[in-house]
Amino acid sequence: MTKQKMMLFILTLTPLFVAMHLFGFTLNYYFFQDDWFNFNITNINSIKDYLNFFAFRDDIIAYRPLVLQTQYFLFRSIFGLNAFALRVINFSLLFISYILVMYLARRILKNSKSALFTAALWVTSSFHYMNLGMINYHLWGTVSWLITFLLFMGFLETKKKTFYLLSIVLYLVSLGIWEFAVSWPIIGTAYIIYVKRLKIIITFKIFSPFYLITTVYLIIRHFLVAHLSIIEYQVAFNLDSIKALFWYILWALNVPEEFKKQIADNLIIFRAEFLRDYWQLVSITLIGAILLIILGIFYPCYKAFRSKTHINFKLMIFFLFWFGVAIFPALLLPNHNFMMYLTLPSLALYLMISYLTFKARNKYLSYVIFSLWIILSLITVRFYKINMFSSVAQRVSEDFVINMKRNYPNLQPNSIVYYPLPFRRDQQALLNQNAIQALYKDQTINIFYTYGSMIKFWKSTNEKRPVLLY
Repeated sequence: MTKQKMMLFILTLTPLFVAMHLFGFTLNYYFFQDDWFNFNITNINSIKDYLNFFAFRDDIIAYRPLVLQTQYFLFRSIFGLNAFALRVINFSLLFISYILVMYLARRILKNSKSALFTAALWVTSSFHYMNLGMINYHLWGTVSWLITFLLFMGFLETKKKTFYLLSIVLYLVSLGIWEFAVSWPIIGTAYIIYVKRLKIIITFKIFSPFYLITTVYLIIRHFLVAHLSIIEYQVAFNLDSIKALFWYILWALNVPEEFKKQIADNLIIFRAEFLRDYWQLVSITLIGAILLIILGIFYPCYKAFRSKTHINFKLMIFFLFWFGVAIFPALLLPNHNFMMYLTLPSLALYLMISYLTFKARNKYLSYVIFSLWIILSLITVRFYKINMFSSVAQRVSEDFVINMKRNYPNLQPNSIVYYPLPFRRDQQALLNQNAIQALYKDQTINIFYTYGSMIKFWKSTNEKRPVLLY
C-alpha cells in the first residue's frame, strides 16, 4: 500500500472512530418507550399473523412494516431482549450509511476529498444520538434511499436495465421501511434535469414507474392510515412549520434540540431559568453554528468571487431543493419536531458545505471546519447524555425488567400489576401497558403505576385476577 493510499485509508477511518467516541455510550442503552410497543405488536404465532404486519393499523400513523414489525420480530427471535445487539445493529447501519454517503457524494461532487468531508460531517453530527440511542427507522430508511439513488446512477452511467429494475424494487422496499422515501423520485428527477441536464420528457419517462408507485402509496396511506386525534400528529403547514425549519437547520449544525423547547413562545428568546443555567452551552453552540455558516458557505463564496473561481450554482440550488423536499414531510407535523428527521435532509447541507469548502482552495479550511464541528458535536452530545429523556428512560426501563423478572419470572394470564415509579414522567419509558405485555408476551396482563414506597405482596380480586403490588 502506497503512502498516499495509507493516508486516505486513515482519513476514511478517522470519522468512524470519532463517531464511536461521540456515541459509544449508547451501546449500553436498554429498550424503552417505542421499543416496547414494537415488541408488543410483533408477538405472533403464524404466517397469517406475519402477513398482518403489512396491514395498516389504527393505533399508529406510520406505515413501516419492514423496519418496525419485521425487524423487531426477527430481532427478538434471534437475540431475545438483548438490547446491546440492537445498538450494534444501529451502529452498523450508521457505518454502512457513511460508506454509501461517500460513494454518492463522490459521484455528485466528482471529488474524493469533498466526498469524504461530506460523509465525515454526516457521521459525526450530533443528531445521530436519537438514531443510535432511541430508534433506527431513519437509519434503515437512509440506507435504502442511498442504495436506490446509487443503483439509479449506475443505470444512467451504464444503461444496464438490471440497475434500473433493482432501483425500482428497492424503492418499493424503502416505502415499506420509511415514508420519507417518497422524496426520492422528486429529488432524483431534479438531479437528472437540473444537474445532469437530461431532457424533461426522457426524465419523466424514466421516472414514471417511481411516480406511479408513489401515487398509489400516497392514496392508500391517505385512506387507510390512522388519523389519531393527537395534537402532535395534526397535519398542517403554518408559521410553526417555518419556525421548525429554522430549528432543523440549526440542529443540522450541532445546536442542541432542547433549545427549541426552551424558547419562550417566540423564535430566539430563551427562558430565563434555562439561560441562567446553560448560558455557556447556548453561547458556544450558537456562535459555533454561525461560524460554520461563515466558514463553510460565505467565506468560500467570497474567495471564489475574488479569484473568479467558477461555482456551479445549479448544484447549489439542487442541494437546497434536496433539503427542502426531504424535510418537508416533517414540516407538515409542526407539533412533532425531532432531530432524527434530519438523517436524510442534512446530507444536502453537508454536500453544499463540502463543495464550497474545497472550492475555496484553502488547504487548512476543511481541517478548521471539521475541528470546530467535532467540538460542537462533543458539547451537544454530552448535553444529551446528561439531560435527554432517553438517558433516564432507558435506565428506568432496564430496572423495571430486572425487578419484574427477578421477583416474577412468570406471570399468570390476566394478572394485574401495581408498580411504583419515582416520577410520573417515568411511565413514558414503559409506554403504559406495552413494556409488561411485551416482557411476558401476554396482552392480557395489565399494569398500573403508583408513586410511593416499594411494597410487595400478592392477593386475589373478586374477579379472580391475580394482583401483584410491587
